[in-house]
Amino acid sequence: MQTIWLSPTDYVTGDSSLKVSYPSVEHPNTIVTSATTGDLKWISIGLPLPANTKIEEIVVCYQVSNPRSFISQVRLTEMSMPNQAVVIHDDGTDLQSINPVCYSSRVGGKVTNADAAVTLALRLNFQDVSDTIMLGAIGIKFTPPVAQAYPTFNSVVEMKTAGRPTVPYALLAGYYTPGDGGGSMMYWDANSNDRDNGGTIFAVNAGGAGRWKRLTEEDVVWAEWFGAKGDGIKDDQPALQSALNSFMKRTSNNNPYIRGGVLKLRSGRKYRICQPLILMGYPIVTTIEGERHAYTVGGIPIIFVDYWDKPGIIVHVGRAVSFRNFLLEGRNLVEYIKHIDQLLDDKSFIVVDQATGEPLPRTKRYSPYCGIAFDPFDNLIVTDDRYPGLDDYYVDGLNSGTQIVVIEQMTIIGFYVGVMINSSMKNAQGDSFTIEKCFFDRNTYCVAIGQSQSRNVHLRDNLYNNARTIVNTYTFGRRTGDPPYIDGGQATSIKYMFEVHTANGEAAGDFHCQNLYAEGNLSLGFIGFNASVNNTPASFRGCYFTFGHRDTDSDERPVNRRRIDFLGQFSSSVKFDSCLLVHYDKGFDFLTHGEYSIVFDNCKLVSDEAASDQFISINIPGGLIFRNCDFFAADSGAFSISQASFKLNERHQIAQAFEAGANRLIVMPGTTILVGTTLYQVEYYESPVLGLGNQHNLTFDAQGATLNVPGYAPPNLKVGDMVQWESHLAVYEGEAAYNRGIVGRISEIQGTRVTLRDVPHSLNNAQSNLRADYLRVSWLRRFHLPTTGSITAGSNQITNVSNPKAWAEGDRIQSKDGIPEGTLIVKIEGNTFTIGSAATATKSAAKLYDAPYVVINTSEHP
Repeated sequence: MQTIWLSPTDYVTGDSSLKVSYPSVEHPNTIVTSATTGDLKWISIGLPLPANTKIEEIVVCYQVSNPRSFISQVRLTEMSMPNQAVVIHDDGTDLQSINPVCYSSRVGGKVTNADAAVTLALRLNFQDVSDTIMLGAIGIKFTPPVAQAYPTFNSVVEMKTAGRPTVPYALLAGYYTPGDGGGSMMYWDANSNDRDNGGTIFAVNAGGAGRWKRLTEEDVVWAEWFGAKGDGIKDDQPALQSALNSFMKRTSNNNPYIRGGVLKLRSGRKYRICQPLILMGYPIVTTIEGERHAYTVGGIPIIFVDYWDKPGIIVHVGRAVSFRNFLLEGRNLVEYIKHIDQLLDDKSFIVVDQATGEPLPRTKRYSPYCGIAFDPFDNLIVTDDRYPGLDDYYVDGLNSGTQIVVIEQMTIIGFYVGVMINSSMKNAQGDSFTIEKCFFDRNTYCVAIGQSQSRNVHLRDNLYNNARTIVNTYTFGRRTGDPPYIDGGQATSIKYMFEVHTANGEAAGDFHCQNLYAEGNLSLGFIGFNASVNNTPASFRGCYFTFGHRDTDSDERPVNRRRIDFLGQFSSSVKFDSCLLVHYDKGFDFLTHGEYSIVFDNCKLVSDEAASDQFISINIPGGLIFRNCDFFAADSGAFSISQASFKLNERHQIAQAFEAGANRLIVMPGTTILVGTTLYQVEYYESPVLGLGNQHNLTFDAQGATLNVPGYAPPNLKVGDMVQWESHLAVYEGEAAYNRGIVGRISEIQGTRVTLRDVPHSLNNAQSNLRADYLRVSWLRRFHLPTTGSITAGSNQITNVSNPKAWAEGDRIQSKDGIPEGTLIVKIEGNTFTIGSAATATKSAAKLYDAPYVVINTSEHP
């Protein structure tokens, strides 16, 4: 027994009181309403069955809004002449379910007449004009006619040129040649005038009524049925597009839309396309999928996107669209990352023209080169930023977006953007995207979200490799993307893992990531920057992060390391809960441009034993807050307040002091801490600064920025210092006066010319709008043991330093007795310090400190 399924869009009625509403963006089903109450209201649908077929069951899928209005009869009739219809099946069961169900009406093997058509009719009983009856698919379970001799055609051409058949069935052995995958059983529909779609319906060259149709179950078609070869040479886009178009229907207003269907791709085949596959007109319940699971024997099917300037697949205002079990391959196949210098260079993630140095993939804001693009068409987009050759699709504004999308068990490789969710200019609702168990490899951006109405996006158990960014909500479309939820997965060789912030001052949603395993990446990236409303918290739960890698250059993972970046305006604390964070060779480096804290709960943090500073926090007004955390050196085990870690303890910044015996950091100004057996009270006030002049000396470029500093500054600067701006005016429209923020990190010092890197995106992109009173280098003060030393006016040395182990080269040191604020310790030899600026006075036992107004045990202490 076989089953075929028919769409409810084929229902018709001759009853003027009934209104049949076909699927649209508002609903995926067919809805029947009545202007009057009463019984005996009929709708009907033709059944495409060959002669001598045994009908076993009719399956009616339906739902009523109220049991008082229902389906009261299921009837089958046969008709040939227009003045007579013969009832061959009647079922008077009342169908009154208010939940979606499928009812099976047993027909009992009635055999269809060779000279008549079969019609299914449903009798409707409406007792209230506000009621609705919703209709889904219709299933026909049948036994095909007894086998008889039928011809075999070796190709579609042979079948079409053979003339009108004398038997109802034939075997099509292949589309071009036998066994090429394009064959199937065919049946002859003698009365059909359906359009020849080149895949499931064929007109013969003789013309007239009658069509060869594939004998298939449900709405499943194979790419080879429409002429695709899958040899990696032929352009298969016309065939694949024809297959998708075969799902096309028209509403009662003659508007096209794609109803449910599955396009199947055969394992081991490579379908080359030279234009995008486009699903337009409210594609509903449409799927493109490989023949079997992506990792089974036989090879995953591939769609090869053989161009640089358009997406591989475009879905515009769809509902319930799925992609699974195939590889989508673009041309942006960069070399795999093998060294830290490659991670630092954005050109490592995009193929460039060797002659011009320009990127080959399209990188436009509203039309990037991507694997799958959702809702890109909007007539407000200027011509230069539209996908070339697709102007006809930019016909009107986007009033809704694609919803209910599943992308699973796919590999997406070699695009500027792997999956682009709404790159249009309008806020158009498009919700419920699930991307799971996919492999993103060598894409510049794995997933990008363009506007804030694309909500409820879930990324689950995906593998991300060799990319600039996993998730970007900042660069494309309106640049106001809503962050996704991330659950599970693995990330390797990523420069900035997350760029989840907005560019236009709109508030972004919360960002939450859990159970992610991330190894050998450069940075967490940018979270929350530029949101104007305080509602952008971020959290990481149960994640494993390692930054940098200790292997040699022969390993394909990055070697050496940098830091964690928090370049963002946080509207709430960023929280790590039950996470493991590992940083090789250097301590953790936290940066923020916000007002709140970075919180660690129940975390384990490991950094290399050689690190001079385990934690470096810059511009974090709320501080680093650690609760029940463990701290380890990579090679020597847990930290403790002991001789082995005493140097670490005495060198912690003041907001980062150990509580003895508990391996915990308490980061609250005003807290009490233990050092040995002594209890200290800790307070601090103004931040120490080294002024660098006004912003007119600042020049931005593609790599970052350069700055000409005053002559007194270079001896007191070092590579790695963070430069900040400060303004008593609003920096951007709508911001409050008196602002501070990050400009960048010093990467090179040549005389008075300083080069900066790690410049925040928004600052560099908005360089012409930056207004700042002056620039400075700022640092957090440390907790250190009381220190004195002898200074001499005009000398760059401090002698007889009382506690030299409390200091390290590169620390800032000052004294009210004659050492300027911001002075750098250049060299330490025993208890003698060489410093960047000469002392301005002479004094023995001068009090030395790195910041003023540090109070310990209620008395001023340097």
